[in-house]
Amino acid sequence: MSKHWLRSIGLGSLLAVGVTLVLQPSAPAQDNEKAVDIISKAGKFFFKEDNVTIKMGQSIKWVPLDAGTHSLVATEPAGAFEPTGSFSKPKTAIRKFDKEAKEIKYHCIFHKETMKGTIKVEK
Repeated sequence: MSKHWLRSIGLGSLLAVGVTLVLQPSAPAQDNEKAVDIISKAGKFFFKEDNVTIKMGQSIKWVPLDAGTHSLVATEPAGAFEPTGSFSKPKTAIRKFDKEAKEIKYHCIFHKETMKGTIKVEK
């Protein structure tokens, strides 16, 4: 066999593999976590996004971007998620919402006036 023929087969095989890879459907991105930043303005803390909508099975990760200690609790319905306990930068708090669809009001026990929000869990 000639080297030219072998090279042609090699190149053809590579092209076939490349076409196969391109045509394969890509796996859908798993977006199982929604990040909610905790920011400060004028010495007060806030959720950057105070109304969050997620799907059942997703988690929320609260990320403090500034100095400050936080502890989040569900207020309505009370006990809708386990309280986070105290955390501060660089730590985060994560809670998974997989039991049922509902709307949950929550706040930080240290910053009740400014750090309050709503989580809407959809099916």
